[in-house]
Amino acid sequence: MSRSARASMVAAAAALFAGQASADEGPGRRALVEMFLSQSCKASPPAADLARELAAREDLVVLTWHVSYWNAMAGKAGEAWDDPFSREAFDARQRRYNLRIRHRDRGFTPQAVINGEAIAVGFRREEIDRLIAARKASAAAAISFDAAAQQVVVAAGEAGEAFVVTFLERAETPVTGGDNAGRVFVEANIATGMKRLGAVDSETATFALPALDPGEGCAVIVQAPDQGPALGAAYCPKILQGREQG
Repeated sequence: MSRSARASMVAAAAALFAGQASADEGPGRRALVEMFLSQSCKASPPAADLARELAAREDLVVLTWHVSYWNAMAGKAGEAWDDPFSREAFDARQRRYNLRIRHRDRGFTPQAVINGEAIAVGFRREEIDRLIAARKASAAAAISFDAAAQQVVVAAGEAGEAFVVTFLERAETPVTGGDNAGRVFVEANIATGMKRLGAVDSETATFALPALDPGEGCAVIVQAPDQGPALGAAYCPKILQGREQG
């Protein structure tokens, strides 16, 4: 199928979805910003603050991933801090980005990944803003939600994979160990889990969404295969909070 034909199908899907309740995410509307950090990393607090500010923007989907490889490192007081939001799976996600984008098998913290295709130091606001402004929107996926059915409908202009990420909308964590002992991390959109929904292409695909607890949110992201560039991203509607999964 030609690129123009794919684009037409995505546009048609977006127009169809526009009539659904809570279908407010048009193609290319939001860029994806992923912040990898640790509550035990002394350079991470300003990145956590920046991620919280970016999460308030309507043109972005922002996710904060806590990595675990700092947990065993003792701070100045001699005590380590076990980041309660860290997951080895999040380490692996960061590692995959660094292998593909930087051709290195290790990342650093804090580290921002924009649209799955560009990397910046997580507290460098101007560089991150520049990368967001330069994002590519030509291959965006159409993402729409049917809140009543607790489903998401996705059509991509090319082959990709859809995922749902659950997150805490806000958390305040007093840190008592590591290099940030005595600090309070105030964060937004802290990732708690990620699930692959399935493969997508120019045809529409429908997937069930998880039930959410109060204070919990989710986002649907579509990426090229093998954790490639982001093709689309959207927050789930808040009406899913407190509902049982059908």
